[in-house]
Amino acid sequence: MKNVSFAVALLAGGLLLQSCDNTAIAPDSAEQTTTTASARLGGGSYNAHLTGDQEVPSNPLAPPVVTNATGQVNLKLSADGTELYYKLIVANIETVRFAHLHLAPAGTNGPVVVDLFMPMPLVPVISPQGVLAEGVITAASLKNSLAGKTVADLVAAIEAGDVYANVHSVKYPGGELRGQLD
Repeated sequence: MKNVSFAVALLAGGLLLQSCDNTAIAPDSAEQTTTTASARLGGGSYNAHLTGDQEVPSNPLAPPVVTNATGQVNLKLSADGTELYYKLIVANIETVRFAHLHLAPAGTNGPVVVDLFMPMPLVPVISPQGVLAEGVITAASLKNSLAGKTVADLVAAIEAGDVYANVHSVKYPGGELRGQLD
């Protein structure tokens, strides 16, 4: 009986191997094109570590931001390049009012181009920890100097070092956490 079981298993394995061929499976052209586009756009992932010491006060006489709060923004470009999926994570922060992406290089302030977190009604969120916001950025999400533009335009600005994330709080209305996306 042992020999019969072994013979059946051997025969089944041989049939399985015989049914497989060495034909390579190529990705369809759309998949190949989007993969190439994502690679051309810097791999399609962008991140920023947010700290208070990266804040640039709008008033030069304002004291520097002193905070134990930290944060992280992660962006992932969709395969077709028309959407950016985002996640905003914060820790040790109190009374968050808003969070945005701004258009400006490190060390300077710039206009809001994407809202990441806008509580409705406009009431601060007290002591959020972990994921504060997540969602999808599309061309319709873009505002001010990027209004009417595409996600590719936002990605180009990110890759040029000209986009930063900013988390505004009650204590620091101009921003408590900031980080340049790269």
